[in-house]
Amino acid sequence: MPNIKSNLKYLRKSNKRREKNLSVKSRLKTLMKQIDTSVEKKEPTEKIAIVLNLLYKYLDKAAGKNIIKKNKAARKKSQYSKKVYPFKKQQKQQEQSPSPAS
Repeated sequence: MPNIKSNLKYLRKSNKRREKNLSVKSRLKTLMKQIDTSVEKKEPTEKIAIVLNLLYKYLDKAAGKNIIKKNKAARKKSQYSKKVYPFKKQQKQQEQSPSPAS
């Protein structure tokens, strides 16, 4: 525990910042897990696309506020778009293929 008043104030500020940064990182992890489980469950691409757009938004905001590095944000965006879009193409092909008549 600091003895100097200015250091006490700095400690309070850094604790507030730490809590806020942790909540942002937690939100990012939650969105990433949602996308992973949605792709595994083969849910509709519309739902996955909405979550993916949210992930992009939060990654950009976190990178802009230096919570995560810009390169990490770009890397995660690339990784998740690679996960989602081949799956999206696969679903479209299944919808377009003619089903056998009964």
